Amino acid sequence: MDKSGRLVLPKGVREKIGAVGPVLFHIELVLDRIELVPVRAKSGRSAIKRKDGLWVVPSTGKPFSATEAVAEDRQDRIDVISKNRTDR
Repeated sequence: MDKSGRLVLPKGVREKIGAVGPVLFHIELVLDRIELVPVRAKSGRSAIKRKDGLWVVPSTGKPFSATEAVAEDRQDRIDVISKNRTDR
């Protein structure tokens, strides 16, 4: 991981999962692991598209609230921490 928090997957791993070009990943925190699952468009190709020279994630047509996304992520992390404490 670099100082900006970016991860680089080795070429063999990218080829194995069919990651060609930029790929959007769904990230799952599982106890002390991070699971990265490629997000695919319905066509089976990457959900990221090139637009005016920039890589973008096309709109899904669903409303998005950054505030709600942050709150949901925070609650997920609290749930994981709470579960880890009760498992001791």
